[in-house]
Amino acid sequence: MSNLFAFTTFYGLFAACVFYPPKEFVSMGFTISELASLWLGQELDSFIQYHIKRSIVTLMVHSLLPFGYVVGLAMRGHIDAVQILFGSENPIWLTLCICTLIGPMYTLYKILTWSKNNWSKHPIAKNLSIYCAGDENRTWTDIASNINREFMSISKLQIATNTTTKVVVTDNWIMQVSPYKLDIAYQANSSLVGYKVDIYQSTTTFNIGTVYAKYRVCTRQPGGRNFTIRLNFNDMENFTGKILMPITTEPSLAFPKTMKELWMDEIKQVIADNPVYISHEELEKCAVCINATSNIKLIKRCPDIPIRDDMPLCKICNCPPRSCIDCLVKWFIAKSVTGEVDQDESFFQRKSSCPQCRSTFCLLDISYVKYEPVEPSASKS
Repeated sequence: MSNLFAFTTFYGLFAACVFYPPKEFVSMGFTISELASLWLGQELDSFIQYHIKRSIVTLMVHSLLPFGYVVGLAMRGHIDAVQILFGSENPIWLTLCICTLIGPMYTLYKILTWSKNNWSKHPIAKNLSIYCAGDENRTWTDIASNINREFMSISKLQIATNTTTKVVVTDNWIMQVSPYKLDIAYQANSSLVGYKVDIYQSTTTFNIGTVYAKYRVCTRQPGGRNFTIRLNFNDMENFTGKILMPITTEPSLAFPKTMKELWMDEIKQVIADNPVYISHEELEKCAVCINATSNIKLIKRCPDIPIRDDMPLCKICNCPPRSCIDCLVKWFIAKSVTGEVDQDESFFQRKSSCPQCRSTFCLLDISYVKYEPVEPSASKS
């Protein structure tokens, strides 16, 4: 009995790893798509055809797992296959064996049905056929060819939401790849609606935890299906920068500040405590964003002693105000802060270089600029 329990536990873990492979399995190539790569081919060569075949293989392997358990029991000697066939064993074993064969047989029937007329009955092909409405000369293969060409472009965006699902954004399409299907929408007649944020708190300092945002892709294509994508908040900037469809969010939905925004708030607070630089010349627009007024000047204040041996000395910057606070802080973060901020390291210990003359500066050297025009001297009476 203990051996049966051990085998059942082992096979249950094995089946779970097949359904939802952990990152270690993915990195070692122990996934269905990798093991069947000789038949599937390369995803980059023909994206749609690849995922049609991948969904078939995945469905067949998953349907065989219960039958594999029974085969394992027979091979381990826990049941006698011959006695089951002749009815000598407990009838429940025969019933169990028949039930485990229903899934593979039904899957085989569905695959044969899908394969008719060049796989036009497959769910992925039927989803593409929706975009052929109104044009009798176009078929799902024409849409597939268009998607395949866009997927081959280096401008596409792929975001792995977990080990079995990913979001793909091309120039005109947004797709979600999952084990059995491929959700797809044409960006020109779709919209994105954010409706939920999940926050998993972390006890680590400078870490807001893991944040996931749920979006609903709503298509206006007749016959099209809406679908939901779940993205890590760290991927949102790349995602929203790539898509073309309009984005709306629920009024009650509040996104937390990103790590970059938290850094910017802390840096701005430090700069606000520095002395203000008085300028008698009218301030121009920021040379970076060309929207805000340039309100930052670099004034060397720290002593000529590097804080660490690998830190350069701060230098005098003679550049006039040419940046706004937001652009300079973003520059400072990009050039001096990489990865997560160490808990024992302050922003005071970090340095960057002037965007114009490349003079080294630290946060103590940054000052807000206040414009005070020179009053004309009073005319002599």
